[in-house]
Amino acid sequence: MELQRLAVVSLFCLLAPSLQVPPSIAPLTTKNLAESAPDNFIVTCVPCLHSSTISVSILSVTVAQGVGTQCTSCFTARQVSPTSDYCIIYHRNFLSTPPEALIYAQAQRYIVTLVCTDGTESAQGDVDLRIIANSAPQFTQPVPDACLTINAITTPANAIVYNSLNAADVDGDTLSYSMVSDPVNDIFDIQTSTGAIYAKKPADSYCYNTVDFYVTVTDGTTAPVGPVIITCPITNHHTSPAITGLNQDVYIDEDVAVGTAIYSLPVLIPAPVLSISNVLPSTSSPLFTVSAGRILQVAAPLDFEDAANRDPNITLVVSNTYCASTEYYLHVHLRDKNDPPKVTPTSVVHTQTEGSFIYLSPGLSIVDQDDFTFGRVIIAAADVNMWSFTPGGDLISVVTYDVETLGPVANLTLKVSDTKGGLSEEIFVTITVADINDNRPIFDQTVYSYTVSECDPPGKVLGSLKATDKDISSPNNVIIYDVVSMDSITVDAAGTVTILSNVSVGVTTPVEVGCRDNGSPQLISPWKATVQLVVTECVATTQTSAQSSGEPITSYMWAQIATLLAMLGAVKWG
Repeated sequence: MELQRLAVVSLFCLLAPSLQVPPSIAPLTTKNLAESAPDNFIVTCVPCLHSSTISVSILSVTVAQGVGTQCTSCFTARQVSPTSDYCIIYHRNFLSTPPEALIYAQAQRYIVTLVCTDGTESAQGDVDLRIIANSAPQFTQPVPDACLTINAITTPANAIVYNSLNAADVDGDTLSYSMVSDPVNDIFDIQTSTGAIYAKKPADSYCYNTVDFYVTVTDGTTAPVGPVIITCPITNHHTSPAITGLNQDVYIDEDVAVGTAIYSLPVLIPAPVLSISNVLPSTSSPLFTVSAGRILQVAAPLDFEDAANRDPNITLVVSNTYCASTEYYLHVHLRDKNDPPKVTPTSVVHTQTEGSFIYLSPGLSIVDQDDFTFGRVIIAAADVNMWSFTPGGDLISVVTYDVETLGPVANLTLKVSDTKGGLSEEIFVTITVADINDNRPIFDQTVYSYTVSECDPPGKVLGSLKATDKDISSPNNVIIYDVVSMDSITVDAAGTVTILSNVSVGVTTPVEVGCRDNGSPQLISPWKATVQLVVTECVATTQTSAQSSGEPITSYMWAQIATLLAMLGAVKWG
């Protein structure tokens, strides 16, 4: 018996795998899905039959009717609860790019292929999803085209001014209202969820006698419906200031001063405020400004020759705090006036050596915007008569320039004037003239005679020679004297005269000394100076010595004095 039982068990174990039921999906039908279905919407559930644990997933989603792949990733398969069948879940995301949501205009039908598996075997099936287009909302009752009168003074903030709008959506979608006002203002708005029109702030700043509200409604999926137009009359409103003197042509001279008034607002209550809305061409905008809120004035120099900005058109707006006016204009026309010539450069520096005529081509660029001819004149110089202009406009000196006479620097002021209007511009010219070695040194005197005593010792300095060189710069005016040592006289390079040796009474032989400057080339003095000594005895020294010693003058001394006087007389009278 035991053997029989074992045999039956073994046979059952062999046959058990063949008794398992493979997974299968029940026949799937066509399903309708609204375009406006919400997020996480259960489309349909999928019965997957099997005797063991299974799982269901989406194998593919394809657009069967439509274009592109819109929303093919919007579907998943999952269990709603641990014991339920697997269901197809629709997800939407309008914030993605492109939006992941059903859009009937792009895809009207999807085929969703599912796969049911136990891990070993599987079965597939298709779900045919037909997209039902979302219906647009509709206003459900006739909308009055007029509302009650709105009193601008008594209507406070948050007051409802119109509440007769009503719309419905057959799909049950959440509706949203929007509105545009005409004239555009920041006072009135609409409650997006209810369609009630209200004042966001007190209406006392409104400036028109009516307001039109253009209202639309949308379900978030279809195109907005509308607009319906609601017209409301406004009472006790402010009015825009009425301005005169604008919307006309204005002619002004191009040379008016910055700050010149072009237009001034009249004095009104409440006081209006003037502002510039636009200037054409835009390059003319910096030329004008508004001062004190009421005066349009020139803000920068005007230029008739600037053709692009010759006739600017200024758009102006006038406000009285509450109401902006309609736009006004002033068409400004510039009148041509004589402009001064424009000269560049206005400062010229020139360097030249002396000894020739000064010739300077300043390279001036002279532009006269009025197309006038122009002239040149020298208005300032040390001597205006020594300068002139060539026919081509170059500056020349009428004499050879000598720095020793005229100085090393010549400063001139030139004036360029237009010949028609008499306007001018000045040019400052600085001419630096370099000194050349063109003057010889000249001795101040031809003979230098020094009286000495025979008692004077060698090496005694007797004086210095003096010569003058008119050149104004070193080394051209540095003088070098001939070095001479002759007889009892010596002269060094500086011109210093010194006793060379003991001298005897009488007149020494004259010594000639020349000199030269240290320029290049060196110039020699045209003549030499003569140096000589007149030597006397040591009488004064002896007498002074005797007197100072208190000794009396003896007869011998008197005899010596008499002899000396006789000798001097003989020399004098030949």
